[in-house]
Amino acid sequence: MFTLLVRHSARKIPTLRGTWQNFDGRTRNCFHDLEGDMDLAEAFLKHIFKYVLSTCPEDMEFFNQRIDNSVLATADNIINNKFERITYTDAIALLEKADTTFEYPVQWGLDLQSEHERYLAEQLFKKPVIVTDYPVEIKAFYMRLNNDEKTVRAMDILAPKIGEIIGGSQREERLEVLEQRIQSQGLNPADLWWYLIYVAMVLFLTLALVWI
Repeated sequence: MFTLLVRHSARKIPTLRGTWQNFDGRTRNCFHDLEGDMDLAEAFLKHIFKYVLSTCPEDMEFFNQRIDNSVLATADNIINNKFERITYTDAIALLEKADTTFEYPVQWGLDLQSEHERYLAEQLFKKPVIVTDYPVEIKAFYMRLNNDEKTVRAMDILAPKIGEIIGGSQREERLEVLEQRIQSQGLNPADLWWYLIYVAMVLFLTLALVWI
């Protein structure tokens, strides 16, 4: 299932490119863990870029000549490369070793800024990068908690010349853990009763489908 609509963000936007309100597409994928989400997102991006290049070649050539002469090369990079996959922890370690000076600090527990994302995708790996397993403190309560209880099953796709282009996560389906996560962020589970019921219904229907 997917939606295409205006979205309002209720969380703090960590990058200068982010906005409180934007127009975006969202998918809901049954029976997917984070690996499935990453596979789908990578295939989705490749399909979009292939489709645009094949159906609008004149427009893309115009953009390449008049706007940015790396447009076609960037599209080719996304289409023809296997996306690199690294954890947030590994990304921070690589950024700390970088032979460059960043405007924003690099530290485990802080969100990545656009300059960090573009360094990873453009200078280090020179292709799209998927960063996974972000610290629990900087991600929403509904993202599934990892066994280390320090990180969550979230991912961002970073593209050369762009930065973050897709974000996603595996949702938390364990009701007890979900309630604990809600409380840890200073929220009252009673105020989110509708979300807890939604998760319980999805879990019940998923189990029912498995046993049919």
